[in-house]
Parts: sequence; C-alpha cells; structure tokens
Amino acid sequence: MNPSRPPATPRFLRSLHCRLRLHCHACRTSRAWRESLARIGQMPEAEWDCPHGFTAERLPTTAAVQEAARLEQWRADNMPCARGCGSSKKG
Repeated sequence: MNPSRPPATPRFLRSLHCRLRLHCHACRTSRAWRESLARIGQMPEAEWDCPHGFTAERLPTTAAVQEAARLEQWRADNMPCARGCGSSKKG
C-alpha cells in the first residue's frame, strides 16, 4: 500500500444500497450479515463504522431513507458522472 495515498472506500460503502440506506438494520444489528459482505469481498472486514453515523441504537427513519432516494435521483438527473462517466452506453 502506498503510504501517501488513502485507502480506497470499500465497495459496499460506495454502493447504491448503502447510499440509499436500504440495509441499515441488517448492517448495524447482524454480524452474520456483515461477515457475508466481507466473505464476498464487498468489505475488507466484518466490523466497520457506518459512514452515515448510524448505530444499532440509532437507525435511519423512513423519512431519512426517502430523502436519500430523492438525493440519488437528483444526482442521476443532474450529474452525468453519477450515471457512469465513460460508460459505453449508447443513447
């Protein structure tokens, strides 16, 4: 690892599933679920801090999940790279 370069953000934390807070309950309360992500290479290990600050005691509300979905839709509509810069998709 290059000491001057910060480690890459794990794959699951960059995923739409995480950004939309779709699995917060399982992520924060189920070690087996977290271990499964580590096993398939989505996370480097089974324990990590939530990038959104949630804990087993403080999970997102339905409103927070809906707000995350609205933000992702706005990003997709207004930021071309949110849809995948350099994709080979032809329109």
